Amino acid sequence: MTVPKSKQVVAGGGVLPPPVFSPRSWKLVEALTRPALGACLLFAQACVPVVAARSLGGVSPTRFPYALATRGCTQEDAPALEIILTEKRFTGRGEPTSPYLRLELAWDTPDKLANKRFNLMPLSPTRRELGAAIVRAEYHQARNRAVFLQGTLQLGRVAPGAGIDGSYRATLPDGSVLNDKFSAVWHDSSSVCG
Repeated sequence: MTVPKSKQVVAGGGVLPPPVFSPRSWKLVEALTRPALGACLLFAQACVPVVAARSLGGVSPTRFPYALATRGCTQEDAPALEIILTEKRFTGRGEPTSPYLRLELAWDTPDKLANKRFNLMPLSPTRRELGAAIVRAEYHQARNRAVFLQGTLQLGRVAPGAGIDGSYRATLPDGSVLNDKFSAVWHDSSSVCG
């Protein structure tokens, strides 16, 4: 009868340890697992379960895992839809903890905002942008330190009272890019603009 190598008994009653991988066998393991690891990195959703933010009360596996949508005001004091993306849970009262991203869209009827893509504009728009919808991304890196970003905002579902789904791509001053999806829970507010 043959005893498996991992349980071979040696003289004196001891047991041999399991076999040790040689550098050559580790190269084989690495070669076999690298394609799967690469696929996981490229298609992260295939390897890591992604949970919709709404199901976790505004939480998603992102840089800014918390998203809250509410009525607010643009920088020009016009009625707006505000979407606030934060690293820490935000209730809608006061200012969120930095860093956070505040998206603002001049308020229109929800059916005109849903399933649309918008270009983000700076605080002082150019003549070409004056006719465009007011849509901005304001990145707050630290308290009282904000910068307006260039990029795009894509809205999906827009349901005041329920929530807002969408995605954004914005470039930070250092050249790095924020590119993510969100599912914002709705927070009722009574903002008065103008």
